[in-house]
Amino acid sequence: LPANTPSYARPGTSKLPHDAFGFPACFDHHIRDQHQNGERAFELKHGVNLLKEALDLARNSPCEEVRRFVRTILADLGEKETGRE
Repeated sequence: LPANTPSYARPGTSKLPHDAFGFPACFDHHIRDQHQNGERAFELKHGVNLLKEALDLARNSPCEEVRRFVRTILADLGEKETGRE
């Protein structure tokens, strides 16, 4: 099930974020864990940084538009700011 990191890219009500903010997750982890408990709780429980994982996957996408989008995001944020403390 493709999941996403909406807290990092809020495009508006009823709209999905860009594909670059997606990551693979099963139903239980996507709905029951990420949405019901919140992204930060999900990250702490599973020892993962969702933004970093999503952007790492997108960096290696076969789609040039997705890779270009990631470069833009990283330039705007500053590469080290994608990590959470």
